[in-house]
Amino acid sequence: MRVLMLRKQERLAGPQTGHHSGVIHTGVQYQPGSPKAQLWRAGERATKDFCDEHAVVYRAVGKMVVATSPLELYRL
Repeated sequence: MRVLMLRKQERLAGPQTGHHSGVIHTGVQYQPGSPKAQLWRAGERATKDFCDEHAVVYRAVGKMVVATSPLELYRL
């Protein structure tokens, strides 16, 4: 496969792609069963399926969530 990339900006991966965090989010902030949680789950599956099908390596390393107040601790 040969790829040719043309760019308009001074630097590679400019305005839009340059701001991408590069992670597959955990969805921990969404209420279970909510529309956002359902959309997140579908997007996570689609992203991982795409990576698997196209031999894109990713690592599931987990996430640490820390409570900073009694209310947050209760919610965890």
